Amino acid sequence: MSVSKYSLKQFVSFAVLGAMYASPVSAVSLSRDTTNNHKPIVFQQDVSEVQSKAWLIKQLTYAQLLHRPDITQTTLKRLFAIDPENAEGLSFQAQYLAKSGQVEQATLILKKLQKKHPKSKVTRQLNDVLSLYGDNKAAYQQIMLQARSGRNKQALTGLKKLFPNGMPTPEIQLQYLKIESGIEGRERRVLLGLKKLNKEHPGVPDFQLAYAEHISHGNPSNPEAMKLLQRLSLEPSVSNSAGTLWLSRLDDTYITDDVVLQYAILASYFPSNTKYRKAWIDAKKRLDKEKELRKDPRYMAKLDGLKELESGHYRNAQQKLFTALKARPNDPEILGALGMTYLRLGQQEAALSYFQKAKKYDKDLRNTDKWNGLIRSSSYWSYLEIGEKKMKRGDFDGASRKYHQAVKFEPDDPYAYNYLAELALVQHSNEEALRYYKIALSKNSLDETALRGWFNVNIALYGEEQALVSGRKLPKKAQKVLAERFHEVEISMLIAELNQAMKRGDTVAANTIVDKLLSDPPSSPWLRSDVADSLHFIGQEQRADKQMQIWSMETPTPEMKFAYALYLARYGNTPEAINQLTAISKESRSDAMISNLNRLEMSQTFGSLYVLAKDDPDAAEREIERLKVKYASNPDAIMSLIDIQYQLGFSDKAVESLGNIHPADRWEMETQLHYGELLFQFEQNSEFEDWQQSIKTESIHGNLTIDQTIRRDLLFAEYAYKNEQYEEAEHYYSLASQLHSQYQHDALLGVIKSREALGKEETVLPLALHLYSEEKALSSRNSVELAGILSKHGHQHEASLLVKGLSNKQDSDAIDYRNGMSVAMTQQDWGLAKDMAKLALIEDALDPQGGPTVAQDEAQIKNKGNDNPKNMPLRHLYHDADDNWLTRNVKSDLDYIYARDQGYVSFGVDYSAREGANKSVQIPVEAIIPMPEYDGHLQLRADVVHLNSGDIDYYDPTTRMNEKDTGTAFGIGWLADSWSADIGTTPVGFDQQNIVGGLNLSGDLGDIGWKATLSRRSETSSTLSYAGMTVPDTVSNHQGDEWGGVMKTGIKLGGSYDLGGDVGYWASAQFHKMTGKSVEDNTRLGLLGGTYWKIINDNDKRLSLGLNLMYLNYDKNLSEYAYGYGGYYSPQDYFSVSIPVNYYERINNGLSYLVSGSISNSWSKEDDPYVEGATLDSSKGGGFGFSLEAAVEQRISKRWYLGAAVDIQRSDFYEPNHLLFYAKYTFTDRWQPISMPVNPLTLYGDFD
Repeated sequence: MSVSKYSLKQFVSFAVLGAMYASPVSAVSLSRDTTNNHKPIVFQQDVSEVQSKAWLIKQLTYAQLLHRPDITQTTLKRLFAIDPENAEGLSFQAQYLAKSGQVEQATLILKKLQKKHPKSKVTRQLNDVLSLYGDNKAAYQQIMLQARSGRNKQALTGLKKLFPNGMPTPEIQLQYLKIESGIEGRERRVLLGLKKLNKEHPGVPDFQLAYAEHISHGNPSNPEAMKLLQRLSLEPSVSNSAGTLWLSRLDDTYITDDVVLQYAILASYFPSNTKYRKAWIDAKKRLDKEKELRKDPRYMAKLDGLKELESGHYRNAQQKLFTALKARPNDPEILGALGMTYLRLGQQEAALSYFQKAKKYDKDLRNTDKWNGLIRSSSYWSYLEIGEKKMKRGDFDGASRKYHQAVKFEPDDPYAYNYLAELALVQHSNEEALRYYKIALSKNSLDETALRGWFNVNIALYGEEQALVSGRKLPKKAQKVLAERFHEVEISMLIAELNQAMKRGDTVAANTIVDKLLSDPPSSPWLRSDVADSLHFIGQEQRADKQMQIWSMETPTPEMKFAYALYLARYGNTPEAINQLTAISKESRSDAMISNLNRLEMSQTFGSLYVLAKDDPDAAEREIERLKVKYASNPDAIMSLIDIQYQLGFSDKAVESLGNIHPADRWEMETQLHYGELLFQFEQNSEFEDWQQSIKTESIHGNLTIDQTIRRDLLFAEYAYKNEQYEEAEHYYSLASQLHSQYQHDALLGVIKSREALGKEETVLPLALHLYSEEKALSSRNSVELAGILSKHGHQHEASLLVKGLSNKQDSDAIDYRNGMSVAMTQQDWGLAKDMAKLALIEDALDPQGGPTVAQDEAQIKNKGNDNPKNMPLRHLYHDADDNWLTRNVKSDLDYIYARDQGYVSFGVDYSAREGANKSVQIPVEAIIPMPEYDGHLQLRADVVHLNSGDIDYYDPTTRMNEKDTGTAFGIGWLADSWSADIGTTPVGFDQQNIVGGLNLSGDLGDIGWKATLSRRSETSSTLSYAGMTVPDTVSNHQGDEWGGVMKTGIKLGGSYDLGGDVGYWASAQFHKMTGKSVEDNTRLGLLGGTYWKIINDNDKRLSLGLNLMYLNYDKNLSEYAYGYGGYYSPQDYFSVSIPVNYYERINNGLSYLVSGSISNSWSKEDDPYVEGATLDSSKGGGFGFSLEAAVEQRISKRWYLGAAVDIQRSDFYEPNHLLFYAKYTFTDRWQPISMPVNPLTLYGDFD
């Protein structure tokens, strides 16, 4: 708050400061002008021969000022002899008559002048003077009474009202100045007025005496005043008044030989006045006593303390005065000086205490008014000081009481009302603040604090444009005070217009606005910085840099250098920012400058750790330990290093280091909060709760500011919310939300989160809509969070507006745009989602997530040249984006958005052979048709299948079979996000034909992904199981009968756990019923599971090593090629352990390949072929196995892809070979990278 609490102007009217630190009287020579002003007037007694009317009028003026009616009469006679109708002469004659009681005659002269000279200044002034003998007599007497009772402001206001055209005579002007001298802060104005009076009317004793009294007030030994009083004491008209004032000033002057001489001269001027003679005798005694006292060093400490106080060396004065006070604890002069010292140091409460003691022990009643004035003034400021402390601690009621107590001491001073207005603003009551600012302005219409406050509140209530309109209606002098603020608002409005123009894409308007901004730039360094930011916003970075450089050279003030340094740091030029701050002299650096310099230097040093960690993590860790030693005495720096250590992945070491730190009582509250934030971040719950209790104690002792109190409560709330203590979280969020601060909206959003968790849904939406009404005041982070809440509660329109508004907010960053994209995705507003994705990638390109923001990155930014991310299309941003968590997230969602509109046709040739037989050649064709309006894709399948069983043995080895089948399988399906379904046929043309299909559902349960499949599919492991066969004619039973075509109908449940770390897990449980034509029914149970370790886990390269377990169980062994059997492997127990190794890679976004292999060992138990009613023996098997697989896919044009896949498997029961070639044509030019791993075309018969 810009209130000058310690200005001398606030106290000088109450203090007789000279009594405390006076200097001896010394003779000085007056200037020629001053000497002329103070020469006695010599009248010309005989004016009978004078012919100059001007000279005679001047003689009349002095006769009136010197109260010489005799001179007035003779001079008027001569003037009227020359000019009987002289207007000025008639005015003097009327005033003379009025003073002598002849008011009626004076009034007749006035009427005469009004008739002849109605618009004359002389007539107007005479009318004002004579009004004091008539209509205005009572009012004037009331004004004089107000002045005598100390109500000087009211008296002055009354005089101005009586004489709106100015004071009509020099005598009344003198009276005006005497009254004005009693008003605090008018000393300089009164001095100038008295000098002017004495210059215009030199030699007038009344004027000279008033001047001497004024210049000696507060400085009783003023040499010029002493010389004037000495001469005026011999002037009969004022001798008594001059002598009394001279004596008073001598009494207030420090006693010396010269002062005693002055007492002697005064006594000699008034030989019959015993008072003056006694004063002279007392002065000599005082001098003797003073000389004796000066032998005491503690007395000399008093004198030295008074001198130090007078010189402005308050700390030195305090020390010496305390030394003197030990010897004279009841000395009012020492007590008063100490009070004044504390007053100058801004410690109002201590000053008040000393002034009260000084009054108590001062027996000189003449000083009572002085002490009362100082007590009243220091009480006033003391109450304001106490109130301000209470306000900072959040004790708003206590602050209000103190401010109102202050008002009682100085009801006409604006400062207390300004404090009350600030208190109202802290409590978010703009209307109340406006009321108090208006009261303050009624006390002083030009008070800058009140004017600025009034204007700023008008902005808050009615907007910048309306506030400017109101401001332009203020008086001219008030507008002059606010001129710079008006300009700042005009600049702000232009910047807002610029943002809107850029949003519309209106570059012509944007450039016009920029030209306006630069044609009349603001003087404020911070607004200049805003203008430069706007140039950056429209892509004119070089112009912005140049302009800020010019401004910093034109106005090399510390504040301008500070603003320039922060600007440079904001755009990545940390070294030059540091240079700018170090160029500011140490004595000129504010706390904020020092803090930012330390921050930037540490940021530069600490930021290099990120770069080092990329190349050599061990070296980075060693450097962190070295820096910890270097900054061992700086707990904030140590904690910053621990935070970096944690971010770089050395989490265990970071937690250990934090555990070695113990909060100290001497820590600043900011350091305490930093410590608490790290405990919260590192999830050190026990330590956090201990720290939390200690901070609550600090709060009781009142050591927290409002800002710190809010941040503490928010931290407590976040901790409670994270630990599902929702009631406590709501409590602390509510506390923080009650205080008007930059964190209020964060706190209100926390209240909403907590109430949602507590099930208080009915209170959530009203609060969310209240926050929405303050959309302009919300930060970007708040806006996105609120958008998500409103969307969830059905207010999609408001949520979309909040997301769209992010681009207009200055604080929006990549994370905000990413979160805004998530809200748009939830609402299926795909266009808005793409807009947010582009902004997120632009911001990440300018300030990468998780990367160092230090000088090492500046070269990258500058080397981009014309490739300004803001000018790049989304496709280029997508491909050029850094690889970090945010860009991967954005690109993944973009892939999803574009996949909604993308489809393809794929076809190929597939060859496989099992056990040297059961060969198949298939031509699969698949079409995926996008239907974004239905949130899915239509799937069409047609697979031409040719099977060749080869020579296989019928159950009786003497009988051989060899069959070929050709058919076409058809299918149609639907692919959605979390489900898919299809229905189709086994190949039409096979001996056995069946309906096939399936339903797949998927989702997440916490961190676990799940999938459920209900399906009916062909068993394709052999020609018999897939197409069916005919019993050979050579077989005695069932010859010519068809059998086979096994179908498996059942359910498959799967789960996986992979949070993106190094290790993942998966599991599956399956149960199917196996049926076929003339084939015994069977059941199949499968239990599978495994884990894998990602050795390489890059965005374009993966290498993993796994361990898989599999258990299979079939009710019957139906593996034989015989009537009633299915021809598929069906052991009663099968268990295998395999170790797979998978490697896949994507090259240049257009080539993807995979290579994998595994080794395994199996154990099996198999019954004899099933015969109904027979007792079956069983046999055991198993052994070593392996598999090899490779696949590749290449993009050969914008829409064409070619691929191939091959795999070989070898085990005790299963030895297939497989080869696939395929091509894919996409309906659109996909610019997303090719899939990794390769996803070859799947045969329809192998679905599930």
